[in-house]
Amino acid sequence: MAEQITLSLPDGVAQQLREVAASTQKGLEEVLLEWLDRGRSGTPSHAEPSEAELLRKINLGFSADWWADYRGLIAQRQAETISEVDLGRLIGMSEALEKANVPRIEALGKLAAMRGCSIEQVMAS
Repeated sequence: MAEQITLSLPDGVAQQLREVAASTQKGLEEVLLEWLDRGRSGTPSHAEPSEAELLRKINLGFSADWWADYRGLIAQRQAETISEVDLGRLIGMSEALEKANVPRIEALGKLAAMRGCSIEQVMAS
């Protein structure tokens, strides 16, 4: 059985909670419970990824050649000159890009929480 508790959170913590929830596609309550569980379990801070590790995950990406190919396929699709084979390649590349962005966005949310700022502030820095 769960007990309902009402909390007043500082604005910064509430903002981080909303951003982490949005970036991880989780509910506010789920994220808050994860934070509480982590604190309660006494998980040492060194178990969390370092800022350098998070930045490495955020900055991971595809090669310049990959991006050139991707942009070329998009241009073909927009011009309505793309072949079925190339359309399949474009769809596969788009799916790979979306899949690769999930851990990048999660790392971005963690870095924002670690720095005590918004995701937008991390992206601007």
